[in-house]
Amino acid sequence: MSLHIYIAHTGEHLLADPVSFASPDALRSWIARNTSIAIQRQILMTARGKNVKIQTLATENEIFLYDRQYVSEPGSVDLPDVPPPPSFKPSNPPDTLADQNDLQAWRNLYMARRTWALALAESCTTINGSLQEHNEHSEIVYRGVGVALENLKSHVAGLENKFQEAQTWADDLIKEQKSALDGWQRALEKLESIPARKDISFLGRPSTPKKGTRDRSNGTLQDFLDVDDVRRAASRGNAVSQSFSRRIDEVKKAVGSIASDTRVLLDQAQPPHLDETHSILEEVETIAKKVSSDYEHVLGLPSNQKSLANISRMALAHTKELLPSLLELTLELQNALEQAVRHRNTATKMAITHMRKVSSLESRLADIQGQIANLDVDGDVFEVLYAVFHLPVVYGSVLIEAVRRREWREKLKADSLTLAEEMAVFRDEEQRRRKKWLKTTGELIALPDDMTPGLEINLQGQGPEWPEVHRKDIENYIDALKSKGGMTAVVEELSQLYADLDNPTRQQKRRAKAFKHGSVIDMGRSSLLIRGDDMVRSLRDEKVKLEDKLKGSESRIRKLEDLLHRQSHITRPLSGNFGSDLPTSPASPLLDPLSRRSSVSSRRLSANQTGEDKALVQRVLTLEADLLAEREVVQRLQREAHVERQSSTDRMQEAQSTKEDLIKNLESRQREFEDERRYLEADAKQLQHRIEELEEELCQVLDRRDHEKQDVEDRTTRLKNSASRSYTTQLILEKDCYLTKMRKYPSYKHDWTK
Repeated sequence: MSLHIYIAHTGEHLLADPVSFASPDALRSWIARNTSIAIQRQILMTARGKNVKIQTLATENEIFLYDRQYVSEPGSVDLPDVPPPPSFKPSNPPDTLADQNDLQAWRNLYMARRTWALALAESCTTINGSLQEHNEHSEIVYRGVGVALENLKSHVAGLENKFQEAQTWADDLIKEQKSALDGWQRALEKLESIPARKDISFLGRPSTPKKGTRDRSNGTLQDFLDVDDVRRAASRGNAVSQSFSRRIDEVKKAVGSIASDTRVLLDQAQPPHLDETHSILEEVETIAKKVSSDYEHVLGLPSNQKSLANISRMALAHTKELLPSLLELTLELQNALEQAVRHRNTATKMAITHMRKVSSLESRLADIQGQIANLDVDGDVFEVLYAVFHLPVVYGSVLIEAVRRREWREKLKADSLTLAEEMAVFRDEEQRRRKKWLKTTGELIALPDDMTPGLEINLQGQGPEWPEVHRKDIENYIDALKSKGGMTAVVEELSQLYADLDNPTRQQKRRAKAFKHGSVIDMGRSSLLIRGDDMVRSLRDEKVKLEDKLKGSESRIRKLEDLLHRQSHITRPLSGNFGSDLPTSPASPLLDPLSRRSSVSSRRLSANQTGEDKALVQRVLTLEADLLAEREVVQRLQREAHVERQSSTDRMQEAQSTKEDLIKNLESRQREFEDERRYLEADAKQLQHRIEELEEELCQVLDRRDHEKQDVEDRTTRLKNSASRSYTTQLILEKDCYLTKMRKYPSYKHDWTK
């Protein structure tokens, strides 16, 4: 696969092997050796309008080369025109006939015409080749302009996107500035009526003067601000905001102007349609073949009057139709060649003009990008105004932080004392154990008195003391804010911060639940640096969870009782051995009244009955007992079946609930994954776009550096040449002066001799 290198301003075409170039610099060196374009003047782009990169150099098929001296703005160098083609005046077709009654004379005429037609067709082939070459050059020039415009379009699109982001940011900033300028007086008046402590010395801007007073309990939030500084900032803020708004409008107009000029340039740079000339050459070749075939046909005719008549008619047709048409087509092809040369010169000039416009737009675009990047506002002015609005939240946050630090310091001291006491107990116990062990050994072991290692705890890194703030102070401050109008957002934010004061840290949560998660080491550590109410809070959370579970269990029990109650009224035979004749009364260890009456009557009449009657009565009693036993078995089986059925139903419901929970969990995870994937894809696209922008900016910086380097080298060369000329002129003047003195030396010598 060859690498096609197109010179955009001339339309020339070079072929190279892309594998032989390890970097764009190697490609530039190869181009400099094969063309007259120096490395510093080369601009390389792909067919997609991107700068050539080392990562994609081996996979590129086409590269467009631009010469910086022709496309830079302003341009002082123009390309010379392509010289017009040499004039072509074909000779007239042969029409000399020696004897119209002689067959050989006719053959000579046909042969001369055949030679003339073939020579003309060959000339037309050469002309058409030159014509196609000029058209290819023109097409390459137009493609080069299109590639440059694609590069410009991508830059303009990036500029518009960047400006949209900047405008969104600027609109929000201007809205904040307007809100601050409109409401700073009301906010300042509110600060004057909000009580505050005066012992917080580190609160306030560095430029705020510290007001010394003995009353450290009474004060307002306005004491932390310099009111004169706020008023000066407000008076300057209007001018700063208006100036910033005007800058945004100017940048917007400049971006719109660049975009409109780019659209106009795109419309102007549309390549014209080139006429196809292949049909002309085909017609010329067809006519030449016809003349040649007629000559061959004449050679095969016999010498008679009929043949002469046919030959004469064919020659007349050639004279009136074929040969004039061939001559006209040749002149038309020559005119097309001259037009192609003129079109190529026009395309070259147009391309240079358009590329210089592109260069001008790129310069304006780079300037606007710099302005967008440097869009900023005097932050000190509005920081003073913003402090008026943020001071209530900041002051409340300081109070909450003071409480948090005080409680943490107290907890640290308490835990330190507890740890020191525990370690002292361990040390005393170890000392007693060692003494006891020495007593058991008698006098066989002689050891010096050793000190048992102990632990000493010192609190270090104690900075400046914060003011003594209690939770009641925070609650009073929040109540004071609630009494003021229009401070709902501040109250909500501080209330949330105050509620977060009771939340343990992540490490404290982990240690509070350490043993539950199976970490004995963490459980041991949890006795230190954990708040006294952390365990209570953890148990309270567990209690809430258990209450929720209990409510769910109670609801489930009620459902089961209702199901059991309805099931008790339904008769469900368990097998075919028990039909509908079985009673469905509930299980009871006693006989029903009918059986009791029958048994009593049977016992009452037993004395008057015969042995057969006694046997029947005994048989009835036995059957009643069997029936009762069977009833109990049936009821027991029914209860077991009901319990089993209920258990199966519960398991099915639990499995269904678990399945639904799993499905919901999977759907939720899938939605989260899809949202994260979309976010990552958008972030990747944005980063890729940013990478391309940075690469474009880097290429532009490198191009500008190369251009400046070339300018410096040119200036250095000019200065060297100027210095060389000055030095040569000085040498010539000194030589002339010396020769003049030498010519005058004899007269001076004569005077000296006298």
